[in-house]
Amino acid sequence: MTLEVDIRVSRGDFSLSVKSELEGSGILGVYGPSGSGKTSLLRSIAGLEKNVSGSIIFAGEHWLDTQAGVFVPAHRRAVGFVFQDARLFPFTDVAGNLDFADSRSRDAHSSITRERVIEALDLSPLLHRGVAGLSGGERQRVAMGRVLLSRPAVLLMDEPLSALDQQRKTQLLPYISRLAGEFGLPVVYVSHQLDELAAIANTLLVLDAGDVIAQDSISTVLQRLDISVFDRHNAAVSVFDGEVLVQNHRLKTTMLGMGEQRLTVPQVQAEVGARLRLQFAAKDIALAMAMPESISIRNRFPGHVMEVQEDSESAYADVLVDIGAGVLRARITREALQSLGIEPQCSIIALVKSVSIEEALPLA
Repeated sequence: MTLEVDIRVSRGDFSLSVKSELEGSGILGVYGPSGSGKTSLLRSIAGLEKNVSGSIIFAGEHWLDTQAGVFVPAHRRAVGFVFQDARLFPFTDVAGNLDFADSRSRDAHSSITRERVIEALDLSPLLHRGVAGLSGGERQRVAMGRVLLSRPAVLLMDEPLSALDQQRKTQLLPYISRLAGEFGLPVVYVSHQLDELAAIANTLLVLDAGDVIAQDSISTVLQRLDISVFDRHNAAVSVFDGEVLVQNHRLKTTMLGMGEQRLTVPQVQAEVGARLRLQFAAKDIALAMAMPESISIRNRFPGHVMEVQEDSESAYADVLVDIGAGVLRARITREALQSLGIEPQCSIIALVKSVSIEEALPLA
């Protein structure tokens, strides 16, 4: 099922222009500063934005076609919307909130069943608890479950984790990535936190002042050094999808495969063959001009420098290194850059000191 969006929104002195396509059960991350048009994009897809023109097509059905005079109202679009606040019914328990959505769903033949939703979101221990006693993360899991039981064909998520602390965000991200793969849903996920998007998104769309300034795979967009709306610190991350190859239970380590490259990390609780999303912070990548000996850093990848960008307002420079399996972004001092003579096309060794690992979306 493909979601095709080619829209324009005009409202006072604000305008938005987006052309995008989301295929199958992937997650499209939408990033941009406040006022860039992220929520307007979601409202347009949901049928809540009246100042929209252009076309929106889902699975061959026109939800919007201005030239043909087509505008399918929100209640007839198979869209589920998860907001920043959970918006649960306070007068009933968790089971009651789920049952309400389940009973009102029009798609009795959907593969999204109450049992599957409860299992996927680990809601069983919460079913008989009142809403008031739930933590923020638990409330959002229940909210996602209730939206799923409305049997949407597309899931829209507007900064659903913005009110949570970092620990609870980390706990919830695997649940969100699971929704797209397990239920076969295209998901449009809006956030102003790049680390969230790097953990779950397949593709990334970047908005600035209503215009699309970047749109590609998450790893490709994060490699770009020219996107001014990226916070220079938070955007300094490289994303890879890896596979669990070997579990060494004696040494408590896991060997991961990234294409032809091999990466050893502290043991990950995952089965051999499991796919994982790997994030490498640029500050955790060191560079060497030759393969070092007698060093504790075990993950060392030969490569060549693709691009260098110095930040004249700080002591640092960003270096993009092609290691064959993908591109690593390293952040080193400008003094080190000049001292080592690092420049585009030169051979280099990337030394990985640390890696963040998330449960990855199932691959098609």
